[in-house]
Amino acid sequence: MTIAWKLIISFIIGYVFGMFKTGPVLAKVRGIDLSKTGSGNTGMTNTMRALGKKVGIWAFVGDTLKIIIPVFITYFLFAKCGHPYPQGEHVCLFLMVTSFGGILGDMFPFYNGFKGGKGVSSYSGMVLTLLFLTGDWKFTVLGLAVFFTTMFITRYVSVGSLVLIVSIFIEFVVWGQLNMIYSLEKNPEDRIYIYIIVFIIMVLVFIRHRENLKRLANGTENKIGQKKEVK
Repeated sequence: MTIAWKLIISFIIGYVFGMFKTGPVLAKVRGIDLSKTGSGNTGMTNTMRALGKKVGIWAFVGDTLKIIIPVFITYFLFAKCGHPYPQGEHVCLFLMVTSFGGILGDMFPFYNGFKGGKGVSSYSGMVLTLLFLTGDWKFTVLGLAVFFTTMFITRYVSVGSLVLIVSIFIEFVVWGQLNMIYSLEKNPEDRIYIYIIVFIIMVLVFIRHRENLKRLANGTENKIGQKKEVK
């Protein structure tokens, strides 16, 4: 099997896992239709507003695991290639292609008319797999620092999320060009594909946050700790 087919299969596996929505499942168990509650979004933030912080955290955990699990599957199927964990061939490329499929599955599940979440929790799963599979702590540590610092200063989850996405793209390009990302030293030809994937994800996340951006512009976006009436 050629690497192209392996990457296609990895993308499909990621997409299938990505379509699973933790928030709506947790809400349905409690007799709530999350799509008709609050903002109508199926992600962590609306789950937290509708069902409380604890349930929102579980929704986040589920949405990160639906990226982490398929990435490990495709790693052991295609990238490990007989090498001891976590070594392998094109590890970062398989990681990113699988994660890309998962994030698209989260944002655009076909069974729901391609209407899904905003992809931030899934994106966090992608960043965590970089730590688990490559041991590259830079993305996770700096990502957390950027997100929480921005959120603390602005009091907006949406702003923290968007700044995080932009910072990860910049980190990929800078560290990639400096050969500071695991597996890219051995497979430098993978870099341009990874840059394109991260850029596309960044654009899609901004598009999915267009309503948040409108609310930020007119001053009606909810801040952390601000009460919001759940309809």
